Amino acid sequence: MIDSILLEYRNHILPLERAGAEWAARYRAQIQRTGLNPEAGDMLIAGIAKANDLTLATRNRRHFDGLGIPLFNPWRNAAA
Repeated sequence: MIDSILLEYRNHILPLERAGAEWAARYRAQIQRTGLNPEAGDMLIAGIAKANDLTLATRNRRHFDGLGIPLFNPWRNAAA
C-alpha cells in the first residue's frame, strides 16, 4: 500500500536534505528554550519548508507560530 501511495505522489514529496535538517534542529532548539518540547515531525516539516522557501499549509498553526515561516490554514475559510 505505501508503495502505491509513494508512486502516486512521488512528484509532490520533498526529501529531507541537510539544509532542512539543520533548520529543523534550529527550530527545535528555539522552541525548547521556551520550555516547550516540540514534536520532531513538526520541526522536520518546518525545516523542509524553510529550506525550500515554501509556505507551510496547516490547521495547527500553533505548532509553527514564531518560527518565521509563512503559514496558511487551508481550513480557515473552507465551507462547513
